[in-house]
Amino acid sequence: AVAGADRLTLGEDLAVADVIMALKFAACPEDDLALATVLRSPLIGWTEAQLFTLAHGRSGKLWPALHAQGAPKMLADLLARADFQRPYELIELILQKHNGRSNLLARLGSECEDALDELLVQALAYEAADIPTLGGFLEWFESGDTEIKRQVDKASDQLRVMSVHGAKGLESPIVILPDTAARRPASSPNIIALTDQAVAWGGAAAINPPAVQAEIDARTDARADERQRLLYVAMTRAESWLIVYGAGTRGTAEKPCWYDQIAAAAAAMPGAEATGEAITLCHKWAATGEADDEAAAPTAVLKPPGWFTAQAATPPRPVPQLSPSKLGGAHALPGADGLMADEALAYGTALHALLEQIIALDPAARAEAIAALRPEIGMEAEAAQLLTSPDMRKLLEAAPLAEVAFACHIKDLGDISGRIDLLEISESTVTAYDFKTNRNLPARPEDTPEALLRQMASYRAALAQIYPTRKIETAIIWTKTAQIMPLGHAITDAALMRAVADARVVASAP
Repeated sequence: AVAGADRLTLGEDLAVADVIMALKFAACPEDDLALATVLRSPLIGWTEAQLFTLAHGRSGKLWPALHAQGAPKMLADLLARADFQRPYELIELILQKHNGRSNLLARLGSECEDALDELLVQALAYEAADIPTLGGFLEWFESGDTEIKRQVDKASDQLRVMSVHGAKGLESPIVILPDTAARRPASSPNIIALTDQAVAWGGAAAINPPAVQAEIDARTDARADERQRLLYVAMTRAESWLIVYGAGTRGTAEKPCWYDQIAAAAAAMPGAEATGEAITLCHKWAATGEADDEAAAPTAVLKPPGWFTAQAATPPRPVPQLSPSKLGGAHALPGADGLMADEALAYGTALHALLEQIIALDPAARAEAIAALRPEIGMEAEAAQLLTSPDMRKLLEAAPLAEVAFACHIKDLGDISGRIDLLEISESTVTAYDFKTNRNLPARPEDTPEALLRQMASYRAALAQIYPTRKIETAIIWTKTAQIMPLGHAITDAALMRAVADARVVASAP
């Protein structure tokens, strides 16, 4: 049994091709080839005789002929939803509701499961970047070649055929290297970039200028070093038994092939056997089933090559994104009464979660939820007071978006990401609202605690980038008094300038 290829191009997988054909039929029912392919695929499972009986002698398109005699439910269901559901939902409809996944696995084997999962991932990626139309997804999918690396279960009793690159990080009791003889060297590119400003045309070594030949030699050495790294990876995949084949032309003394290098090293190692064009290396306990208590002493101390001791460069750490609520300043006015800091935070988090759940309901269910709130519990009483206030009712009638995530780069401040409690969008204006559970409230917008002003200022700066042609407004919803307090542009602009100034001070500090 063979586990299948370790790498595959998504569009070439048979299971994915069948699902894509089903989507093509849904996008264009007049596509007879797509419909015939789906009927013969494991998704429907028709025989060649059934398809011939339907198609031969028909007077028009294939779909009307099929529909007249009773179409499979999956195709009818797919057509009914194609104009209304996202590509991801249509694929899930095929694979789950109509047992497409199990049918494909039964016909094509378990190796197609990774490809089907990746197809769903690609559908989500497309929907995150573009309008999720079926036609757009099909065009986008066929315009690119997505290659995936399959995860093969180590415990499965199957033969894994893979490249050395694909075998990185894996181990197996028995590893066979079938092709270690001399390989044809890769040709050097004719065009050599010496610097950012200088480009040369490389030729034969005898006529190349010194600078060009030095660059070619450096690239050749780099490729040789990389092949040595791959040899190390290939040989260390074996847990107990390594078999090396070197059929074909061998290397030279100056440029030994992999087989020559392994044979030279194995000649001095116990447990190594060389027969003709094959070398077998195994641990004594692997061959006899007994542990080897006495480790064989090495015959010579080998000096590792330079590439082995080279230190890999440490990858740079990602720059953390700023949070709108952590741009500096106080979160509450002086002399705030009521709860301690930890208790106030817990109260605010719980009230915020309650409001979020109720606002997400449809109007009828929302009214029932508000009526069920208990007035003897402070948090629920506060939520009921807010949600039944005239201003809040008017806002909710506009159907604002709730818990809207955003990310952007604010000049002189950095990358920032957060979540806006309520976002009201009209043709000319976008307004961001944020719930605040402070106990001591400001009398005027300009008296709002500094941290809250900076937070709302970051919302306004982000929305101005997202909606450059619309007027951007911000407002705080004070849950204690059910008051919606708009913040003027001058107030938030000044708060943003103060946040930027503080960030510059921190950046310049020693």
